[in-house]
Amino acid sequence: MTLTPADAVDVDDLENPVLGMFWDRGQNDIEADLAELRTKAPIKFPELPDEVDPALLGLIEGPGAYVTTRHAEILHMSRNADVWSSASGVTVTDTPPEFNEFFGSMIAMDDPRHGRLRKLVAAGFT
Repeated sequence: MTLTPADAVDVDDLENPVLGMFWDRGQNDIEADLAELRTKAPIKFPELPDEVDPALLGLIEGPGAYVTTRHAEILHMSRNADVWSSASGVTVTDTPPEFNEFFGSMIAMDDPRHGRLRKLVAAGFT
């Protein structure tokens, strides 16, 4: 499987999953929209609406976030950090790069750094 950011599909009739209001709805509505995303657009790059202003929170406005809803695509993205990097952060809005170093976590690291740290802590879980 070869996926690139250009493979993201737009599904305009669904609620925007990067906004809090998506998750504030009933569980059945959330699950129905996620099921439709898995079927129609397993990789979605939703635009942030104008009323969302990251600057009010002191954050840098970035290009947006990918919403990925199928296991195969998530595995592919995780294994291809050269195209799908998490190093700039894993939140919807971008933060200054120096924040990622101090407030980030292993989930926001790409290999080889992620692999080195994972090996260090893995012994504690076995």
